[in-house]
Amino acid sequence: MTSTPPRCTLLKGRKRTPLHVKPQRASAAPMDMDWNLIVGFLLGIVASGIAAIVYERATSPLVEITLDDRPIALGQYPGLPPLAFYHVRIRNLPVRWPFASRKPAWSSKATIEVFNLNGTRTIAEAIHARWPSQPEPVTPTVAGDQSINLVDFARLMNARKVDIHSHEDEYIALAVKYEGQPECFIFSNESYLHGAWSNPAWRLNSGEYRVLITVFYERGHAQRAFSLANLRTARNSVEIDYASA
Repeated sequence: MTSTPPRCTLLKGRKRTPLHVKPQRASAAPMDMDWNLIVGFLLGIVASGIAAIVYERATSPLVEITLDDRPIALGQYPGLPPLAFYHVRIRNLPVRWPFASRKPAWSSKATIEVFNLNGTRTIAEAIHARWPSQPEPVTPTVAGDQSINLVDFARLMNARKVDIHSHEDEYIALAVKYEGQPECFIFSNESYLHGAWSNPAWRLNSGEYRVLITVFYERGHAQRAFSLANLRTARNSVEIDYASA
């Protein structure tokens, strides 16, 4: 008897489909979030830098040189004719809203230059200006039975500079004139080295002059020209005004 192999019966109506595993798509949300953080961080740095630059420029010192609107400083000293001192005003301009205050102009120095009306120099060198708010460059002492003042060179150098604050004006000493004398003299710290504060090299005879004032301060300088008319002998007769262009 011959054995018959078993028949394999195919089930009709069923189709075998290979099993495929669908790969999961990686979420882009974390990557997008990382880029948003980076961009936001960079924009914050840029905005902070711009704000710092705007603040620095808005609050930096800004110096202006103007006429002295106070009464002329008249004086009388023993052994000297009545005299008058002349000044110009130096301002650190107020800051604009919304900032609270402007930074001081630290260690400001100034020079005085004097010219004839034809443009030639009346005084050869630029003169280091004196700030009257600084102590006089002298040290009181006694010689025998007399009290005298000796020039203190350390004070003389220190009196060449001052801090200019926006809430308080400063002044530069410009000239001194004695009653009844036709000439006047540029006045500064070195004037204390000469009798009656009258340096012969800084003498201005009767006439008209152009005076250039320059103030040097941190990160900048200010400059302005004035006219000086010394035409009469009265101590209060010197006329100072803004120079024409």
